[in-house]
Amino acid sequence: MITVFDMHGGYDENNGGFLLLKNGPVYLNSVTNDIDVSPIIILSACDTSPVDKGSDSVSDGFFRSGAITLISSALRIHSGLSSIFVARLLERIRMLLPIELKIRRIRWSTFVSGMIRRTYYLELANRLQTELKFSTDVRNKILFETGMLIDPIADNWHKSCFEIILKYTGKDNSWLEKFIETQFQFFECLKYFQLGRPDLIILEK
Repeated sequence: MITVFDMHGGYDENNGGFLLLKNGPVYLNSVTNDIDVSPIIILSACDTSPVDKGSDSVSDGFFRSGAITLISSALRIHSGLSSIFVARLLERIRMLLPIELKIRRIRWSTFVSGMIRRTYYLELANRLQTELKFSTDVRNKILFETGMLIDPIADNWHKSCFEIILKYTGKDNSWLEKFIETQFQFFECLKYFQLGRPDLIILEK
């Protein structure tokens, strides 16, 4: 079972991590003894596992309640883009997972990391298309060829993906690195972490 929280969240120095509901913030420290949680929690909310805070974050609260693994944000996230991220993950579960499970068992950690890599290169290709004005056909070729390297993952996949992008854009490596540094350094999907023990969850038909 998976539970998704797609809402506002944050961290209060005095009370710890919270999720913002209609009637106000709910601090996870105050409810963790009273709830049963899914083994997999997806937190599409800001600062659910902030990198500069203590052990009373939203993520910590769910772990204390029995969650096995979380997809959680280390920083503030854009609400619209985070909703798209979650929608893509759920669509991947609905459409792709049944097909893959006909072939093999899959670790949840592998499934999620593959989706994050695909999302990164999808958004990078979209941003490059806007910058360089190449055709949708070129964009789709980049996505197809990089997709073959990142899910399942191949050796030297990042270097090979760069080579594919350079092949279709006609740019050199220094240009691409500068473009990513200045316009795509920390895109939304890179703000999410898999926490806990996602490797313990095996998906099978």
